[in-house]
Amino acid sequence: MEELQVFFTVPNSISTLSPKELVAAYIDFLLEILGEILNLQLYFIHHVEDSIQPLKMEMKFLLIFLGDTPSQPTELETTKKILADIEVVANETGSFLYSFFYCTNRISMSGMKQTLSDLLESKSTESQSPRYCQVV
Repeated sequence: MEELQVFFTVPNSISTLSPKELVAAYIDFLLEILGEILNLQLYFIHHVEDSIQPLKMEMKFLLIFLGDTPSQPTELETTKKILADIEVVANETGSFLYSFFYCTNRISMSGMKQTLSDLLESKSTESQSPRYCQVV
């Protein structure tokens, strides 16, 4: 199953997409996964379901933010830094989802809620927004 982990990180391959578009497409992929998790209402996610919705909202905010991020040459360096931060958040979310699907069992599921809470707390867009909003 480790070979599937590559699908849970932002692709680094040469693409016709700009880096911003590549990260946005990856976040959209993560949103699809989160939406399906919530739609399926699988028995083993009930104890983390209340944490998945905020994560989904955070990822939607990042997509909106990416759409509003300036692409002017004078702001290019700042945009690259912001994009790198967003890519880290997206990769950590992907890593969490990979672990959720492929590295858990009933015994380890009890720790999943804490892991998801830690992810949300450490990458909350509310705590990061003021820093970015001052830049753009």
